[in-house]
Amino acid sequence: MGDSKTTVSATVTQSDMSLHITPDKLDGSNYSSWSQSVRIYITGRGKWSYVSGTKMAPAEADALYAIWEEENAMVQSWLLNSMTRDVRAIFLRLSTAKDVWDAVTQTYSIEKDASKLYELRHQALATRQNGEPLSAYYGKLQQTWQEIDFLRPGKLKCADDIATRETEISEERLYDFLAGLDPHLDHVRSQVLTQTTLPSVRAAYALVNAEASRQTIMLVGPQVEGSAMVAAPSRFPRGVSNSRLGGSKTTDTRKCTYCDKDKHTRDTCFKLHGYPDWWVQKKENQKKGIGGSQAHLTPTPSIPRVDQSAALVSPTTASTSLVDAGNFGFALNTTIVPPNKPWIIDSGASDHMTNNSTWIFERKH
Repeated sequence: MGDSKTTVSATVTQSDMSLHITPDKLDGSNYSSWSQSVRIYITGRGKWSYVSGTKMAPAEADALYAIWEEENAMVQSWLLNSMTRDVRAIFLRLSTAKDVWDAVTQTYSIEKDASKLYELRHQALATRQNGEPLSAYYGKLQQTWQEIDFLRPGKLKCADDIATRETEISEERLYDFLAGLDPHLDHVRSQVLTQTTLPSVRAAYALVNAEASRQTIMLVGPQVEGSAMVAAPSRFPRGVSNSRLGGSKTTDTRKCTYCDKDKHTRDTCFKLHGYPDWWVQKKENQKKGIGGSQAHLTPTPSIPRVDQSAALVSPTTASTSLVDAGNFGFALNTTIVPPNKPWIIDSGASDHMTNNSTWIFERKH
């Protein structure tokens, strides 16, 4: 019987060679996130052994050498294609995927860089929500924490010590997360901290997110049709409302079963669920004698803040004012409105308009 040789062909395609395997290319400053993305992708494709070096090259005479050579080249191209042009030029001439990986690690790894750890820890402490969506704020913290974990892997061996340390880290990160929340979430922050057993950061985020969603639903209310507010002309003297002259008005029969007060229900009771920022500001303004007394239009949460320049809408014949009504926005009050010509305040316009063309100066067509 004669010896037979089996010819094995590789299945590497052109699309395999040109893949971009990371969302951001290695530029020298993002090694930790880049290396994690690379490891996940190549491991998922079943080719990490080429990077780690466990997939050794067979002898050139071996029938499997062609497969090894082509697949090594494929993995090597993945690594190089995930780098910027300047960085790629540094590692282009290396022979294997393992050589490329080892060289990049030696060049950019900062596993023992205390200054980087200090920067990340300071960044975690300084991160604040500052009006951003809760998910964006939480995402920034998670990214920073993951960078810290990458640069400072755990070295404990005892299971009890590991569990204790993980609990300490979880509590520290919970405090970081809660400390950076906006003031309108103070109530739920207090609820989390008063629990006998503190929740994980993820569980706390779920609680805070639920409260933030509830506040949005409770405070925003129904949207005004057409993104506009129509204010009917006033038939009363300046500073006098319909109800003050004995006119009819709709009676609000709602009553809260928690605080026993009128004009709201238990679901929207501030005493039960916490007072929002705009309410506190409104009370402070009332103590200072600011706003409220001249307002005939009730602001709604769906109406954006009117620009201060709207106060100049009728500079000669009408008296206008912007009345502070908390965080929801401003209400526009005018004392002279022609009969049967309602104001229309378009909340999407950059400059609000009047219904009387004689009040407009320097008109442009």
